[in-house]
Amino acid sequence: MLRPGGAKEAAQLPPRRTRAPVPEPEPRPAAPDGSRASVRLGLACFLLLLRAWWYIGALGARVICDNIPGLVSRQRQLCQRYPDIMRSVGEGAREWIRECQHQFRHHRWNCTTLDRDHTVFGRVMLRSSREAAFVYAISSAGVVHAITRACSQGELSVCSCDPYTRGRHHDQRGDFDWGGCSDNIHYGVRFAKAFVDAKEKRLKDARALMNLHNNQMGLSDGVNWLTDEPKVGLGRGEWEGKRRASDILSWD
Repeated sequence: MLRPGGAKEAAQLPPRRTRAPVPEPEPRPAAPDGSRASVRLGLACFLLLLRAWWYIGALGARVICDNIPGLVSRQRQLCQRYPDIMRSVGEGAREWIRECQHQFRHHRWNCTTLDRDHTVFGRVMLRSSREAAFVYAISSAGVVHAITRACSQGELSVCSCDPYTRGRHHDQRGDFDWGGCSDNIHYGVRFAKAFVDAKEKRLKDARALMNLHNNQMGLSDGVNWLTDEPKVGLGRGEWEGKRRASDILSWD
């Protein structure tokens, strides 16, 4: 029973607010296998950029340090400080690519290069294969040879003939004074090691260590030995040389 005026008071009460039902979030669809594969491929391509100095061979003498993709700060500093040497590095890159194509001319993969691709070889370098190991070693060897030759020919202001071979020497015929111009292999190896290894040294994974090892095989003893048949233990990066570089390389 309502009091007098009760209906009026009830009519004046504000309407009760009701909360709208909150929709449940729809389950997020799982990423397809193709998407995951593309992510992995993207990461692998990013790691491949670490070898972007190979692109210098495509740019040639028109090298602009700031426009070479993928160089780390140390490589960019060397590029800006020694532009003449970088031209030699570009020449060396072209030479070792030609030599790689010669060594693999009878193989299914013959060091085919990709135009306008700063990775030069594309996806083939993503695998830890004997071909990849061969490329790493012969690329370092090509840079050493190009810089050493430029030093001996007087093309660079920062180096010349090998200073350690000048002066008095001795052989089977007796003492003699050497007045010729020997290859300055020491400077070539030192600069090539600083430039080529700069990126791999920033990484600590097994692939980087293997790349450093194969680089060293191209640098050691002034490119004393390479093989026409690369034999590299996958995951270990062991290079087994059979012949001296002078026996198989036809740089000149």
